[in-house]
Amino acid sequence: MGMFGQDVKYGMRMLLKSPGVSIVATIALALGIGANTAIFSVVNAVLLRPLPFPNSDALVVCFRKGPDARCRSRIVFLSELL
Repeated sequence: MGMFGQDVKYGMRMLLKSPGVSIVATIALALGIGANTAIFSVVNAVLLRPLPFPNSDALVVCFRKGPDARCRSRIVFLSELL
């Protein structure tokens, strides 16, 4: 435990000796951790979590143009198309 205390004291001395480098390193770590968290949150929500529908693996989207040339879309189950 004594070695750990010496290491912490040495680390603090080095951080206080060059505050500019310490601030840049802290900001770089914060940005990296924040970006990693944001990207994982998006990937988790979009790719990893299942959709909140029963039989969500059979959902498809059908697009068709009506006579008035507007595109209409409808979400249906694959079983409805077969």
